[in-house]
Amino acid sequence: MRLSKKQLDAIHKSFVAHFLPLDTLWLFGSRVDDLKKGGDIDFYIETHYNDSAQAIEKQIHFLRDLKKAIGDQKIDVVLNVVNENKQQRIYDEAKTTGVQLI
Repeated sequence: MRLSKKQLDAIHKSFVAHFLPLDTLWLFGSRVDDLKKGGDIDFYIETHYNDSAQAIEKQIHFLRDLKKAIGDQKIDVVLNVVNENKQQRIYDEAKTTGVQLI
């Protein structure tokens, strides 16, 4: 996994500040592969907030605080609001190929 301890600490701090205790966070994509270089940071988040608007607001605050801590980097987030019970292939792909951070 190609994230520094400083980045991992900032990710954890920002995530727990804005998401619920039962929410989970995965890193997936090229940053999971130690042999690759560069690339954006891809996160998959499962949240138990009641609606998308609230979850998106929390995502924005999470990213704002994270970028303040680690600098402006390309970060992509796939957000799954569990209570909406939607199924997308990217959800399974992220969980299967990714690393759960929280």
